[in-house]
Amino acid sequence: MGHAIASVNETTTVLTGGQPSVVSSAKTWFFSHVSQQFQAGPILITGRRRHASATIQDKVTMENIVAVIGGAGRDYPFADFLNSTELLFNGESAWQQGKNDVK
Repeated sequence: MGHAIASVNETTTVLTGGQPSVVSSAKTWFFSHVSQQFQAGPILITGRRRHASATIQDKVTMENIVAVIGGAGRDYPFADFLNSTELLFNGESAWQQGKNDVK
């Protein structure tokens, strides 16, 4: 519940975050549409749920970059709404902190 999904490339998507219990998850999973299997992905910097995700493309290199944006870090009534962005660059094994103070 509260996960987000984005394309990594033509054959792979990434499922991020969510709320499997009372704590927002930092786990990610790659799904291969070719093998029809999941594989654990890199852990997010910040566990989040009810966030957005998208694939953006670098104008110069034409490289796909997965972005996760906003969401909530903790559960109600102590909701911790996030204004941060994390980026996963093609071929990298760790998320990078993006611009904060997303409005």
